[in-house]
Amino acid sequence: MARPRYWDVYRAVRDTVQTVDRQSLENAWKASELSKLGLCCVDSRYRALPLATWKLVLAYNGVDRTRYESDHFDCDNFALCLAGDVSQRWKVNGIGIVLDYSAGHAYNCVLVSEDGEADLRMVEPQTDQWVHRAVPGYSAQGGSILFT
Repeated sequence: MARPRYWDVYRAVRDTVQTVDRQSLENAWKASELSKLGLCCVDSRYRALPLATWKLVLAYNGVDRTRYESDHFDCDNFALCLAGDVSQRWKVNGIGIVLDYSAGHAYNCVLVSEDGEADLRMVEPQTDQWVHRAVPGYSAQGGSILFT
């Protein structure tokens, strides 16, 4: 996907954002591929986006264009930067930082809300690709998720 214009992403976020309470986020986590990981929710309400809007947000941010540097800017830094960018730029806190100890990897998960149903999806911040537990590096058998 080509990088969308700021105002197109802004309007999409503004027009599609939905508020989800902590219980709905916890229910989405329990039903997700990430349910074996610990969950830490700092807030009582979260802003979620439909999958199509998340795709625009990911295409707009530049985190995936940052150069990987072992130990200095690696997977955990990518995950932190993506979560920070989404929160700061769009005021959307429905993005979690996943520390997947079982895979030795860090990545993100996003809170998707479609037709009033909340869902968690895994995303690799280094490439903006949607991933699943079946993909090596994303076993999600032990670790933690932080939503701030």
